[in-house]
Amino acid sequence: MRSTPLLSLILVCLLLACNGKDSITLTEDNYVYEGELYHLYLSGELEAVNTTIGELEAIIANNQGDEQTEIALQQALENKASLSNELAGIPDIAGFDIVPPRPPCPNGDLCLPSDFKYLLTDSNINIGSFTILDAQQNPVVMTTNAETKPLEGSNGQLQYISFEVEEGTGPVSIEVSRQEDQGDNITYTVSAFKQ
Repeated sequence: MRSTPLLSLILVCLLLACNGKDSITLTEDNYVYEGELYHLYLSGELEAVNTTIGELEAIIANNQGDEQTEIALQQALENKASLSNELAGIPDIAGFDIVPPRPPCPNGDLCLPSDFKYLLTDSNINIGSFTILDAQQNPVVMTTNAETKPLEGSNGQLQYISFEVEEGTGPVSIEVSRQEDQGDNITYTVSAFKQ
């Protein structure tokens, strides 16, 4: 009977030791949040839809539209509402005290940090592929169905993928294939600057 508490203590220590092997330390220069990438993509899509809506409304206001113009405007307005809802649904990573804020990017909307090695995602997002291409379209990072690990301290809400990134700086394009639990598979591309 006395060996049971001792055995339990040994098992707890082993579990803690195993969990410690997967812990990472996030700094302002070693991670990117996939929600940030997706937000950037959706914002660009929303901007394009707003331009289309403005053009269609101008056509209708000038009495140059027809039934097809009205249908196109209605579809664009529905698309805008859908994109706005999708944007609003992206969790703000700042709500997690475990993630240090990254500095603003001096070279545009998104900078890929100098020591980038972790992609953070929401736990309900499956990353099918993640690719970073340099200006000559050479892969800097390319992975498919990478292993995700839970991010310690996030109460199971965040996970991460580790990468080895080739040296170099300059403009890059990032392509992500993502799928929400029970959702559609979406592949999108955003531009960034690798510091």
